[in-house]
Amino acid sequence: MRTTERCSLRDRKRAETTARIEAAAVELVLRDGPDAATVDAISDRAGISPRTFFNYFDSKDSAILGIQPDGGDELVLEERLAAGHEGEDPVVVLVGVVAGVLRTGSGASSRLRRDREAIIRRHPEILGSQLASLSARKTRLLEYAARILSGDVRFPDDADADARAGIVLAMCVAAVKAAFDEWARSAAPVDPQIEERAVALIHTTLRSLV
Repeated sequence: MRTTERCSLRDRKRAETTARIEAAAVELVLRDGPDAATVDAISDRAGISPRTFFNYFDSKDSAILGIQPDGGDELVLEERLAAGHEGEDPVVVLVGVVAGVLRTGSGASSRLRRDREAIIRRHPEILGSQLASLSARKTRLLEYAARILSGDVRFPDDADADARAGIVLAMCVAAVKAAFDEWARSAAPVDPQIEERAVALIHTTLRSLV
């Protein structure tokens, strides 16, 4: 078997296993609630070992939401930066990055997406814990935040550049969480308006502080 064929088969098997884990996690939460959806229970339902589970997801909440470890985040971040943001509000770009990381499971089927929306509405703490887990990737996210801000003349490259990047990133994470919390209390589907709402919250808050 040629190398490309082996890679293709391996990728396909990995995608299939990922899908089984995500489906198992979502089904368990819908049926029994988040406390019952342990890593052991998800693994058993997906037909894998708990050790194998952690080759795909870093927590049960990540599996429930379909958010894969750093590799998926890197792809989202690189794609967002590659799209270009010259002249664009850095807050808009960073909010898009944060929301994009949380939506790395957006390639799921429409049914799975609907099920996840139902879970987030019933158990919004799941999304909150995932937002909190962004701190584990803080170094990488700060690097991207600094790169984005460096293209804006309002953010000079001085001794405070890294500190400013951290502050702006923290605001964006908090605003995205607030926008998702509002959505969870509504009947609206997930759409880009969440990002628009997060950006609006940041701008109105900053204006109030001046």
